[in-house]
Amino acid sequence: MQEQLALIAGTCLVGALLGGCAGAPRLETVTERLPPAGAAAGACLQACADALRACQRACEADYRDCLARVEPGVNEHYRQALERHAQALERYRRTLTDYRFDFWLGWYGDSGGFAYHPWAWGPYWGAPSWSYAPPPPVPAYEEVANAYRQAQCGADCGCQTADDACFRGCGGRIETRSRCVENCPQEGTRPQ
Repeated sequence: MQEQLALIAGTCLVGALLGGCAGAPRLETVTERLPPAGAAAGACLQACADALRACQRACEADYRDCLARVEPGVNEHYRQALERHAQALERYRRTLTDYRFDFWLGWYGDSGGFAYHPWAWGPYWGAPSWSYAPPPPVPAYEEVANAYRQAQCGADCGCQTADDACFRGCGGRIETRSRCVENCPQEGTRPQ
């Protein structure tokens, strides 16, 4: 009888623990634009849409001009990234050489020597001989070029902020709310 009670209690405990591990609810923010009613409001909203398109066209033109201006510097920026990589690779080579020398001298326990390193500094102290850190990766041209272009030309033009202000000026409302998309509580208790 006691064994059955212990089994039932253990099963209930495991069930309670597993049921409580579902995780916190994941929420996403939803933005709704509620337009005003009326003919005058429709004309105002059309003016806002026209202003948004004009802003986006100007922003795209500015972006293309910026890309044309910074494109000659992309190769120079990549060359600098390769120089930084060469420096990092040299530091890696020196560290690895020091490590191998220390290992050769028997200062690491896995080679039959002492169980400690007499000068306890360096990133690989105490690591076994087979656990070398990988060398730094060679920077990819496209990744470096895209990051440089984004840093130089990727600023937001503010078109959406201006359009939101225009929309509100016409009498529209913009509402944001959170909604549960994963690990939601029961249907009646969802946050709105």
